[in-house]
Amino acid sequence: MHSPSQANLAGLALAHAKCSVAFVKGRGVQVYYRLYLMRGDRIRDAIEIHAADDESALQKATQKKGPLPAELWCRGRRVATFLPA
Repeated sequence: MHSPSQANLAGLALAHAKCSVAFVKGRGVQVYYRLYLMRGDRIRDAIEIHAADDESALQKATQKKGPLPAELWCRGRRVATFLPA
């Protein structure tokens, strides 16, 4: 597998506005997300998620979030809010 060119990374960065894009060896180009686990109005914990797109990140977040309310973010963009189970 070839390393992505700077132009390809720039194009992906535009496609995922305000999201960090990285090349992860063995997984290709991945977008960086954070899943914030909430307790009341405070952040209890944060889990880093690397995924190809929002849909993949949502699937991973759903598996990791547990019973607490949570928010999935891609830098300054809130992708999803999960209510408590």
